[in-house]
Amino acid sequence: MSRAVDQLVLPLMGDLSANELTLELKPYIQPFERVLASAELAGLIPELQNESLWTTQSPDVLQIRAGADLEHLSGRLAYWQRVGRENLSPTLQVLLEATDNGRGIGRMPTSRKLRYGPHDLHEYRGKFFPQLVRSLINFAGLRRGSLVLDPTCGSGTTNCEARVLGMRSVSLDLNPLSVLIARTKAGLIAENPDRFDEGISRFLELLDRSQGVNPESLWTEEELDYLLRWFAPEALSETASIVRHIQRCTDEDTSRFLTVCLSNIVRGVSWQLESDLRVRKRVYDYTSGSTYERFTSEVQRQRAKIEPYLRVLYDEQVETCPTPGDIRVGDARVIHNELREYRGQCDALITSPPYATALPYLDTDRLSLMVLRLLDRPSVRQREREMIGNREVSEKARAALWEDFQRRCSELPK
Repeated sequence: MSRAVDQLVLPLMGDLSANELTLELKPYIQPFERVLASAELAGLIPELQNESLWTTQSPDVLQIRAGADLEHLSGRLAYWQRVGRENLSPTLQVLLEATDNGRGIGRMPTSRKLRYGPHDLHEYRGKFFPQLVRSLINFAGLRRGSLVLDPTCGSGTTNCEARVLGMRSVSLDLNPLSVLIARTKAGLIAENPDRFDEGISRFLELLDRSQGVNPESLWTEEELDYLLRWFAPEALSETASIVRHIQRCTDEDTSRFLTVCLSNIVRGVSWQLESDLRVRKRVYDYTSGSTYERFTSEVQRQRAKIEPYLRVLYDEQVETCPTPGDIRVGDARVIHNELREYRGQCDALITSPPYATALPYLDTDRLSLMVLRLLDRPSVRQREREMIGNREVSEKARAALWEDFQRRCSELPK
């Protein structure tokens, strides 16, 4: 346990046997999370199916009499805030969540934390709760080195949590921006906090704000024609300058981190209505230097969240998975082809599947996709039609889908 949080240790009263373990539940979690808390504990300690091995002191405190590995439990549990024998000490999850308050020194979280560390790296609607992923991994009884599959990975929460727990992951997503975010977050998990901090500082020192870059050197005429409908010329020039500076960065993890930070401010410096999920326009007078300012502020904000998180992993000597996982652009509907080499190897599938009418992910981040040259304009439209849950279905396509359903519905179970 980190020495910085020694004051979070709670001495226990009364006589406890050496084999008796006390666990304290987070008091502020939701009812469904309490169910998950019980499930993850049963997954980690199968003997607990025998009710004679545990007793409850209160709704939030559980005592168990089983040969459980205290260090293992403390490093794995998602919804329990303290565990111990003679003293109760915070779980690794609580230490990580506490970094949302800066370094979290001496402050136990008093509310649900869902955007701590890398989990706030890029705005992404409908993302997984990291604690949910961790608890499901525990419930499945997965061990270090297991292979976790997420066929629709979104912003990569499953990849991050699997890596922190020393597990490998393999993922797909049709949205290339999602894949970039997921690779970035998973790649940061094992980063040395000092190295991460120094890399960001060095980049910001070298960032030249004195002049922009000619956008024609970065985008094609067709791309530029579209982008200039959505950006003030100076905003696009400053954006191009930042892209060029990032391209000169030799460290891949730092470069990806900076790219994702830039993507997260693209809507804010464009004429896209920032609060809207769709690309809707509102033209305003651009203030010179705004893109540099917003980008720098975003980099600093994310550094302030991620560096303390990495510091906890480093100080606690957490054995993360040595690789960030295999995260690819691909279609889950043909996963047998996309991930052919992983057939029969995956130990669990944990995903937040696309909704029946999915959020307009590509439309929301269309400008990022084009600024970063992840997709060109025609490809954005085509990819949007391919997305599971796409709401933009033509009448012709709707009729064809219904005809296909009528022809094949007998294949479905009753």
